[in-house]
Amino acid sequence: MRIIYKLLLTLSATLWMWVVYYIRQFGEWAYSNGGLISVMQNKTMEHQDSFWGMIITLSLSVVLPFVLLALLKKCSNYGEIREFNEVQLADNEFLPTYLGYFFVSLGINEIFTMSVVFLIVSIFTFISTSHYFNPMFLLKGYHFYHVRTAMGTDLFLIQKGKIIRRSDGNNIGRVRELNDITYFKA
Repeated sequence: MRIIYKLLLTLSATLWMWVVYYIRQFGEWAYSNGGLISVMQNKTMEHQDSFWGMIITLSLSVVLPFVLLALLKKCSNYGEIREFNEVQLADNEFLPTYLGYFFVSLGINEIFTMSVVFLIVSIFTFISTSHYFNPMFLLKGYHFYHVRTAMGTDLFLIQKGKIIRRSDGNNIGRVRELNDITYFKA
């Protein structure tokens, strides 16, 4: 189950590349045909693949993270983080990664090249722990933290609610375990 969940998280995190790619493709086509309003008024969609690709990937990018959160609440094991000495907010650490995804997607013109790049990025995302970050989680009120426990173990925590500002030996309590170093608390 962990592998499937990890694959879905990876897809959820990298699918935004396709959204940007299709928006660019559709935007270029609409611009070359008199603009978006002109295209919509003519009701001819010669470039339907870009339009529907944009709609489908955007819908998946918005819905999939929330489906994953619901699955996580039902299917993952419980763990506990009793005390921690250090906590660092990690919400902004992933912005350069997403900007990189967007710029790469904007620079690709062919669907084959986009598919190969997407596959490579997805493999690296799957192998790393960055697949747990998704901007949709931020919109739902989740925050990302690097946590060092009292025993010196470094963990990654995804938690909903107010931002944790100080450690002060806090007890995070019961959490869902995604893997050996990543935990989730709703």
